[in-house]
Amino acid sequence: MAVLIMVPSPLIKFTSHRFAIPTTIKIIIFLAIPLNPMDEDSFLSTPALVSAVGNDEPAFIVEEVSGYAGDEVTVNISVKNNPGICAAKVTISYDGNTLELKKAENGSILGGYIPGPVTNNPIALTWATLEDSTANGVLATLTFTVKENADSGKSAITLTYDPDEVYNIDMTNITFAVKNGSVTINCNHVAGAWEEENPASCTKPGTEVQKCTKCGTVLN
Repeated sequence: MAVLIMVPSPLIKFTSHRFAIPTTIKIIIFLAIPLNPMDEDSFLSTPALVSAVGNDEPAFIVEEVSGYAGDEVTVNISVKNNPGICAAKVTISYDGNTLELKKAENGSILGGYIPGPVTNNPIALTWATLEDSTANGVLATLTFTVKENADSGKSAITLTYDPDEVYNIDMTNITFAVKNGSVTINCNHVAGAWEEENPASCTKPGTEVQKCTKCGTVLN
């Protein structure tokens, strides 16, 4: 518990454990007098969990795309049914064994964009503006290179966020559902030797197939 004296400002968001301060903040003056000690763990918050995205609820949506080993692919993070937010911070995780992040560019929804270093995995993306945006569309675009040694299959891209770090100009937290995305890595097929599929009989000729040596897909 604390007694606080601070300069009111729509640019300052106060929670029980921290301030989330946009980059264009003015001045804040406060006096904090703790009355009861608090456990350090009480300052930790749980990221928002993945949930099914309904037709009308606000949602962060990570795109599903595909590519081959060595390709460069772009993955959009979109906002749907936006009720109005002025600040947000999301964290993106991905499989570093199959994907390498090259760029994390801002979309058209919010300004005041501050991306973390692209070498970070997970990477934090932060926005802070002076007014609410109710726009829907692309929040950010991630550019990945699919690693040359990546196995074929689906490589997940996961978005999480702290509910206290998505809010509107009135400092009201806004809850978003999350739909995670992926990069499906297609196989660069390598044709193997012909194999007998059905042996020949007295009345019918036999058949052979040619499969990919990497994934087993029948090519011919």
